[in-house]
Amino acid sequence: MVEANPSLARSQRQAQRQAQAVRVLCEGRAREEIKDQIRRQGKVKLSRVPARVITALARARLFEDAEYRARLIAEAKAVVEQWRAEGFFGKRAAQRTLERNLQHLRKPGSAEPQALPLCETHDRNGAVR
Repeated sequence: MVEANPSLARSQRQAQRQAQAVRVLCEGRAREEIKDQIRRQGKVKLSRVPARVITALARARLFEDAEYRARLIAEAKAVVEQWRAEGFFGKRAAQRTLERNLQHLRKPGSAEPQALPLCETHDRNGAVR
């Protein structure tokens, strides 16, 4: 299907990604709170509780408690809005992230990578690199 308005389609995709980010942040926060609750109870070690059980408990709490869900959504929306303002959902977000990572690798004072021989035999035999 040909998109009639590419900028509209792009903005819809960005909105979908932002909504998905809100959902992921909410569920992650709910999972952390369930883990904290299990730790506080102290009846069972957290490592003994399967991840699927923690996820199910977190989703159930999000589904059942509207006030709790609204609070987590508000917190997540604030984070996603900050990310949007920083350009994480923009057209060139991937390029900016790549540039930021490359700058991190090129810190002043870091040694240049050295070429290493494939193995000691190649080095001893004077192999051409």
